[in-house]
Amino acid sequence: MAVESYNLIFTHQTDKAICCFVGHINSTPIWLPKSQIEVDGVSVESDFDDLVREEELDIYIPDWLAEEKGLI
Repeated sequence: MAVESYNLIFTHQTDKAICCFVGHINSTPIWLPKSQIEVDGVSVESDFDDLVREEELDIYIPDWLAEEKGLI
């Protein structure tokens, strides 16, 4: 399974997913399940609480999920 890095803007989260935008905050939101992604600077589940709203993040997403979410 191939995994690619995407630079996305973090906005908020739930217990199971994070919401991000591509390019700018007014674009369509993308919900990504925490269980399927890796985020630079996040090594354990509790680190998600340290993310800052509107922060740009490098998020590693499997190709199947990136395709499903319209990133590729």
